[in-house]
Amino acid sequence: MALPQPPNTVPAPDARKTPMVEYRIPGYLVNPENLIRVLRENFKDNYRVKVRNDNYSIFTPRKLTRNELIMCN
Repeated sequence: MALPQPPNTVPAPDARKTPMVEYRIPGYLVNPENLIRVLRENFKDNYRVKVRNDNYSIFTPRKLTRNELIMCN
C-alpha cells in the first residue's frame, strides 16, 4: 500500500513570520479612524498598532507610501 503524497504546492507564507516594517509616529500626527481605515484597506488583518504615551507604533508587512501616511492624518 502506497503512502499518500503531499500536493506539489508551496504553502503560503505565514504572516507572523514575514518581517514587519515599524513606524513610530507621534499621536498628534495621527487620526486613529483614518489610520485604521488605511491599514485595513491595504493589509486586511495583517498589521499591528500599539499606542503608548501618545505615540503610535505601527507594524506593517511593507513600507507605507507617502500618500498612505498622509491619509492617516
